[in-house]
Amino acid sequence: SLQVMNITQLTDTFDLAGDTFTWPTITPEIVGPVPSGETAKLEIQVTIPPTATLGSYDTATITLTSQNDPSVTASATLTTYAAITTYLPLVER
Repeated sequence: SLQVMNITQLTDTFDLAGDTFTWPTITPEIVGPVPSGETAKLEIQVTIPPTATLGSYDTATITLTSQNDPSVTASATLTTYAAITTYLPLVER
């Protein structure tokens, strides 16, 4: 999850673009409308493939661009790591 804060003077909607993802990733195409001075939550969903090994990762840069003023942008670099979780069966006596 990311938060986007609109620091402009107007309610704005932001276009979202991401560079090439290696792992399957779902991102919204737009965020908003976001009122001036308010924040909006941005959900990015990454699916770690079952073939991923411990310590492998995928990095992507997400860029938001204002629809009111395309010169206003913000970006974040996101890294998703693969961790292995072992589940043991519950045995009751």
